Amino acid sequence: MPAEAPVIVWFRQDLRISDNPALAAAVATGAPIVPVYVLDEERAGARAIGGAARWWLHNSLAKLAEGLSERGLPLVLRRGAAAHVIETLASEAGARAVFWNRCYEPQSSVAQASRGPSSKANHSAAVSRTTAPAW
Repeated sequence: MPAEAPVIVWFRQDLRISDNPALAAAVATGAPIVPVYVLDEERAGARAIGGAARWWLHNSLAKLAEGLSERGLPLVLRRGAAAHVIETLASEAGARAVFWNRCYEPQSSVAQASRGPSSKANHSAAVSRTTAPAW
């Protein structure tokens, strides 16, 4: 019997496990989960990450990886153009869906509309989830 096709959870700015809409939706599918974070320094409007932001990101990703590992889910880390990286990973994994939380900054909204993962390339579903802004 072939293994069930996994789903990908693309962690972007929302690096929490509890109360994470994309992660909850992925868990609800009952499929194996591939959690991934992509450092995308190529997106339009992206500025180089400074020292303090890199420190915060490193520690936040370490905490996320620890929490996921406790649940048997190794965090996949990638670097590059996020849409391309996610599409490639989905194809390689044979993923049936990609879940992510929406971002609300203007440059992120444009990127979501124009460069979000395509479901056409690998016949998987691309599903974003709405989150409440933190402010």
